[in-house]
Amino acid sequence: AATNTFSGTIDYYPAASGFPPTAGNYVGVKITAPTDITVDQTYATFKYINQSGVETTLTGTWLDGDDFVYYYPKVTEVPQSFTVKIDWDGSDGYDEETIIINVAADAVLITPISIAAIPGVTAPVRGAAPVTAITETVQYTGTVSWSPAIAAGDKFAASTIYTATITLTPKAGYILTEVPADFFTVEKADSVTNDAGSGIVTAVFPKTAAASSGGGGGGTLSGFAIINEGTTQEKYGFEVDIPKGAVSTDTRGDIERFNSDKIDAPDDSFIPGNIFELTKKSSGDFLKPITVTLPYKKSAVDLEKYDLSIYWYDEDADEWVELDSVKVDEDDLTVSGKTEKTGYFAIIATEKKAVTPVEPPVEPEPELPVLTDISGHWAKANIEYLVEMGAISGYPDNTFRPDNSITRAEFAVVIVKAFDMKAASGKVFDDTASHWAKDYIATAAANGIVTGYSDTEFGPDDLITREQMAVMIVKAAKLSLLTGEINFSDTEDISDWASSYVVTAVQNELMNGYQDNSFKPLSNATRAEATTVIYNVLMK
Repeated sequence: AATNTFSGTIDYYPAASGFPPTAGNYVGVKITAPTDITVDQTYATFKYINQSGVETTLTGTWLDGDDFVYYYPKVTEVPQSFTVKIDWDGSDGYDEETIIINVAADAVLITPISIAAIPGVTAPVRGAAPVTAITETVQYTGTVSWSPAIAAGDKFAASTIYTATITLTPKAGYILTEVPADFFTVEKADSVTNDAGSGIVTAVFPKTAAASSGGGGGGTLSGFAIINEGTTQEKYGFEVDIPKGAVSTDTRGDIERFNSDKIDAPDDSFIPGNIFELTKKSSGDFLKPITVTLPYKKSAVDLEKYDLSIYWYDEDADEWVELDSVKVDEDDLTVSGKTEKTGYFAIIATEKKAVTPVEPPVEPEPELPVLTDISGHWAKANIEYLVEMGAISGYPDNTFRPDNSITRAEFAVVIVKAFDMKAASGKVFDDTASHWAKDYIATAAANGIVTGYSDTEFGPDDLITREQMAVMIVKAAKLSLLTGEINFSDTEDISDWASSYVVTAVQNELMNGYQDNSFKPLSNATRAEATTVIYNVLMK
């Protein structure tokens, strides 16, 4: 008999989930023959030998060639090693022989990548530093390169369309084989593409803002896209951050700048900079609050004598209306706030006045407003309960907007009020020192409910995620942390630091998942969901 040397390695068929396989799955064995031998079905019989030594002729799809054969047997047991026997009948001119190939089991369980949203890649903003790596997920890591190229230490340029090439590397146990074309997504990108089975992702972003032309007087930003996925635009120092879902259909927007004398300031006040106008072609307000940030010059206002805030001009009422969640940043010399309006915006400096304490008159309890948009809503009773106890309120137009998102600061305020926590001197973060909810956040910190992202940052105006809400409500309820399994389809997306809190919240029936059996730990919580988890604790 001739002496020939064959080798064998495991190769995974796309339908298989791993090796050792489960019964009935296909597992491929790549058999490599010597260079001078052709192996095909005419002259050779392939057999699988189980651990008891029983031989079974393999049936299935196979491909032959000059140097190798791929064979995908359908196994009926779970082997710990894979032995293939080739019975050579000798009719091809070679002597009859039997060759045994032992193929060791691969211990890695193979799972197709399923996380489509690539985290950590943000839309280019003029003057910002580019990222060079994604935020790694449990399934893959990735690097980011930019076109046009950006030298080390340089920032994004003005009026430039940037393309990010993201190279994903699967972690152990994950494969890209079954990823379909254009599977991946990148937040705020105009387009995102990838080939089937490929981890090379191309994301094209909107053009960065044009460079400031300086000077006073009126100026106009050429129209920019306002898309349902969200956008950030900046001109003349005016920045508007429009979140995902703020418009129902894509539209166009414009920004204009005017001198401060275009609209009079209120009495005892003045406008220390320009007036800006934000417009959009589609009618009506934004569906979600946008963040408007305006600049001011330190030399233009004495902060010892004046307080700064940001206002929107109500043309119908002929008055300036202060925005929500106003934040004065004395380091960046900006003032920001949240609104759903378009129109004229300005920073207004109001003269500080000495306040003489006055005993408030005793007034009858005001009648609670009838909320007009919660009839038939699944959380109606929960909302009304918390509104009646004064833990949360609706909007001036008598709406509650139950499906709007809620910020970390707003949720902390509702918890402090709902649990009747006494004011306490707690942690004051750098980004809460001048925040409207500073005292509530400090009280929540003193009661061990919040800790912040770091010693200096709380992120009061960030929208709270469902896993962050789980942590805060479990701490507020003073529950002992539980362990165990929760069987949601996206359990693996729950952050390690939040896992035991989510388990505790779910097992205590404070929170639950969605109808599709997902928990959505990284999704933003709604006002209705926030009231419901607090209501559930109060009813325990």
